[in-house]
Amino acid sequence: SIGDRQRAARLIVDDLVSDQQPRWAIPSAASPHQLAEIVRTLPDDLPPGNLYSERVLADILLAVGDTRRAGELAAAAFTRHRVSTLATVVARSAAAMGESQNALAWLRTAAEQAPHDGEPYPALLAATIDRAPEFNPLRASPEFHTIRASLGVDEPER
Repeated sequence: SIGDRQRAARLIVDDLVSDQQPRWAIPSAASPHQLAEIVRTLPDDLPPGNLYSERVLADILLAVGDTRRAGELAAAAFTRHRVSTLATVVARSAAAMGESQNALAWLRTAAEQAPHDGEPYPALLAATIDRAPEFNPLRASPEFHTIRASLGVDEPER
């Protein structure tokens, strides 16, 4: 019901601004359509939030095809929380919108940040680079391969 979606949106916004342990994650049983319904009830101007909740929300926005909003949210969050996972969301969003140079710049930022984030972030970034469909148009780019190689993680056998 619409009330449930509005309640879910309130919980998401409340969690964004909470300094307590995050209380939610992407529900694995939710379809992209169900997630999109909740996203549509969120306010246009989301408050700045905690790292975990901003990243999860950016991932949801990306998953439901709201790529511009996902990238904008993750880029704004990156100014407060310099972590590779947020830079990766921005890179994926930019790539999905056809902004190759912007995507590569953010991917390079993610690769530079990942070692500072500690283990297992370089390997997680490598797996995302290897699998994220948004990066398909970039796979022929030498710079894309240079960024991937800079992580020092073996590429999967094909």
